[in-house]
Amino acid sequence: MRNRIPAALAAALLMFTLFSCGKAETAGEVNLEDLAKTLLADGTFTDALALIDDDTIAVLYGIDNAVEQYVYIGSGATPEEIALFSFATAAEAEAGYALAQMRIADQKEAFSDYNAWEMPKLEDAVVRQYGLYVALCVSGDGQAEMILEENLG
Repeated sequence: MRNRIPAALAAALLMFTLFSCGKAETAGEVNLEDLAKTLLADGTFTDALALIDDDTIAVLYGIDNAVEQYVYIGSGATPEEIALFSFATAAEAEAGYALAQMRIADQKEAFSDYNAWEMPKLEDAVVRQYGLYVALCVSGDGQAEMILEENLG
């Protein structure tokens, strides 16, 4: 009996260590507000991006069930945008990911005739799902993808 307790404790410690080394798997483990600010500071944006409210997010994305969300958009002259969402369930995150992809498709349609020179930004848009998180970034470089991978991937 005495030999089993230390072995069980060692096994529990090993499991804790293994699981704590991974990236965030559940909503709330990543500070999305700080991540959005990092993307704003380190990304290449030609437009001044502004944080929008939840009602506007629901209109633009069709997402109204996120646990947490931060969306920054530009003036409309560019498609530049940052959107970060966390969801309570994997199914909600998958639906949010599909809606984020639709947002890019809608923007491509809008910018195909209006400011068509901005299309490369949309072609290179980063739209990813990381567990319960969904991230979208439209900018002028690949820095956003690296930042998202470091924080969510």
